[in-house]
Amino acid sequence: MKPKDIMFSVNEYDRDGDCTDKGVFLHFGETKVKAADGIKEFAEIVRHFEAMVEEIETNYADA
Repeated sequence: MKPKDIMFSVNEYDRDGDCTDKGVFLHFGETKVKAADGIKEFAEIVRHFEAMVEEIETNYADA
């Protein structure tokens, strides 16, 4: 999967258009994962991913 293949959605709605779950969701093909309850929490996750990249580059250069 290419990074640009990862999509997102905000909130889930039922067929009547009523919100059933608030949050930020990431879509990996057919798989959907709730990543955060809101944008502030999602921004924290992004920062955490960036720190993970740094750690992987430092400790696992051949990854």
